[in-house]
Amino acid sequence: GGESSWLETTVNGPGTLSFWYSASGVKCAITVDGREWLDGLNAGAWLPVHIAVNAGPHVIRWTASPGFIPGGFDGIMLDEVVWTPQANPPLFTAFDIPVSTVVASHGSAWVNQHTYALDANGALENGPLGDTEFTRLLADATGPARLHVYYHRDTLYSYFSVDDNLSFDLPESAPEFLPLAVELSPGTHRLEFRTWGNSRAPATAGCRVDKISYGTPATVSLATALDAPGLTWTTDPGAPWLGVAGPFAHASDGTDCADSFIGADSWLQTIVTGPGILSFKWRIVAGFASGLSLSLDGSTDRWCSNDGDWANESVFIPEGPHLARWEHSDHDYLSPSGLDQVSFTTGLTFADWQALH
Repeated sequence: GGESSWLETTVNGPGTLSFWYSASGVKCAITVDGREWLDGLNAGAWLPVHIAVNAGPHVIRWTASPGFIPGGFDGIMLDEVVWTPQANPPLFTAFDIPVSTVVASHGSAWVNQHTYALDANGALENGPLGDTEFTRLLADATGPARLHVYYHRDTLYSYFSVDDNLSFDLPESAPEFLPLAVELSPGTHRLEFRTWGNSRAPATAGCRVDKISYGTPATVSLATALDAPGLTWTTDPGAPWLGVAGPFAHASDGTDCADSFIGADSWLQTIVTGPGILSFKWRIVAGFASGLSLSLDGSTDRWCSNDGDWANESVFIPEGPHLARWEHSDHDYLSPSGLDQVSFTTGLTFADWQALH
């Protein structure tokens, strides 16, 4: 009758609360300790939800607010509410950061599995999905911090978003896990993984996430990071590339590399004097809106595939000095491009370069 109504319960964590709900003609909001996690309009169908919470008491509330469809049944239906105490809730598996709540909704539950995982603790994977179904995995992260996420995507379309406005299509990664790095501003941020079903996908299809952590790479000089002390490097002063090292650098050789600036277009360049062959490794984990390119003397020579794998490249440099510039065009605002193992071998000819290919 135009008024909101609510129902709530208190659980004592750690554990997982599971239930089914259907909303018709109303806006349905589901909150945990006053923070909203799901907000749907006229869901209609029955939808499953799983809410994992950490230790201590937690208040879960369902609120129905006036919707936009007059007549018929206007309200929320709630069924099969089950509380399961768990010392280590399975939905916490992928998180190496402190989390108080992790929510999985729609489709089928995300599960802890060990077939595709980075350590013995397992990784989270979406459950079975029909053609028209999708599933969501939600959690909070706190900035300022650099957030690292490893994902394994096989066939099923999936994306990762921060605060609902930085949406990032995850490139195919199987059989590997690929890293993402996200710069979080101060405050609390909503993370979401979403995956869609595909009945024509192979049995191995799915999206897995693991080792979500905070960490800032150590910084080193660009020459050191690029394994090219004989070259002079300059970078965009407003959005500089950085030499990074250590476990959060995600380098091709496991030690150090150069990362582009996150959140803006940025460039890195050096001058090489030919004839010779310029060789390097590069990578970008990007959606459709970002890219990584190499230009020679202002003319684009090639683009890096956005599949996230480190790729070997080599370019013939003709006689004389030439400006080689790597440019990261950033419109996803999530993960940096990487450059590593740069070398320049003088005295080689175009025929020598052809022989390498």
